[in-house]
Amino acid sequence: MELLSEVQAMGLTKEGTPFDIGGQWKFGDFAKWCQHYDSEKREMFNGISRKRPRSVVAKTEYVTIAASVVGSSPVAVAKSEPMNDSSTTHKQGEDPKAKRRLLNLIHSRRKRERRRLEFEKLQAEAGKLMSEDHNLRDENKNLLVLLSQAKSIIGTLDE
Repeated sequence: MELLSEVQAMGLTKEGTPFDIGGQWKFGDFAKWCQHYDSEKREMFNGISRKRPRSVVAKTEYVTIAASVVGSSPVAVAKSEPMNDSSTTHKQGEDPKAKRRLLNLIHSRRKRERRRLEFEKLQAEAGKLMSEDHNLRDENKNLLVLLSQAKSIIGTLDE
């Protein structure tokens, strides 16, 4: 209970604090938070279409499946940020395999996002380097022309 008081002093509510330290937030609430977060992102980017492989299932379907496996009902979404790994123990009687699958799902999403951002960053850098290469090649051609002109002028002066 002392830890709960310290966490509440930092601004978290009892509803948003993990069950393990005296709060009311269980792992199932995390699945609901993920589903809510995903739906907010979908609404934000509603008009933007992007192609994806047919083998990829929509993110909300994963979260819905994970939430149904965990055994949580789709009620109000938790009011705080997600729990850390130390608060995801299976004291509440939830299926540890389902928790592991959900954590793997979340980890893989984050990893894909990191890779995508890194790929975009590298593509932009490659574009800049190709442009610089093109400019340097043009400058090299100009310098070679100037060099040949200088050699011809020097050749006429020697005669």
